[in-house]
Amino acid sequence: LKSYRETTEKEISTLLVERKIASTNLEILRSHYDALVGRRSQAAIELSRQPIQLPNEKDELEHLTLKLYEENLSFR
Repeated sequence: LKSYRETTEKEISTLLVERKIASTNLEILRSHYDALVGRRSQAAIELSRQPIQLPNEKDELEHLTLKLYEENLSFR
């Protein structure tokens, strides 16, 4: 019974340490995530402030559409 208790206490101690490490890692990940979301939000705000300039000619607009479509595919 004593051996079982000691083993259980060691396992609980190990789990508590691992839980603390996991909690610390989670805090770090949350911090990085919040920073990324903030940068993305800031970039979205900056993009929304820029005027949209589209070509006047249909052919130029089609060319731009295809170009942007290809760029979008390359990001995936």
